[in-house]
Amino acid sequence: AGVTALAVTGLAMLTLGSDIAPDAVGILAALGAAASYAAYTVFGARLARDGYDSSAVMAAPFAIAAVILLPFLLAGGPWWVSLDGVVMAVWLGLAATTGAYILFGKGLTLLQPGHIATLTLAEPVVATVLGVVVLGEVISARGWFGCLLVIVALALLGVMENRRTGAKVGA
Repeated sequence: AGVTALAVTGLAMLTLGSDIAPDAVGILAALGAAASYAAYTVFGARLARDGYDSSAVMAAPFAIAAVILLPFLLAGGPWWVSLDGVVMAVWLGLAATTGAYILFGKGLTLLQPGHIATLTLAEPVVATVLGVVVLGEVISARGWFGCLLVIVALALLGVMENRRTGAKVGA
């Protein structure tokens, strides 16, 4: 719990105080997404631990989601028919979704759901670094310190998990 609190503190330092005003609908949507993601993590871990292939556990919800989201894609205009659109869709489909969720599914078989959820706090840190490098965004010193806190918390979580499982670092 202490490691998670440290990571959340870092995340708060990274995100609070920005120029963007909070929006109630956006906050509610984020909370709903967080609850859904937490349920996905817990139930996915249960299925993976019950012996189901973790990749299949990841694929089933995405197959259903693809069918449900297809009308939105078709109604959204032809942006994805261009070369840039196809490249982006392929990259997001292969790396950001398929690759990420295969790794996430493997994590479900090896780690506790609470630890998995805490480890996902690395996502905003990576997004921040990419925003700085790729988009030229500027982050405050407090934001960078928040990133550092998240990284330290995740490193501590890794050490704790290694002690719990008896795994050797680098093994």
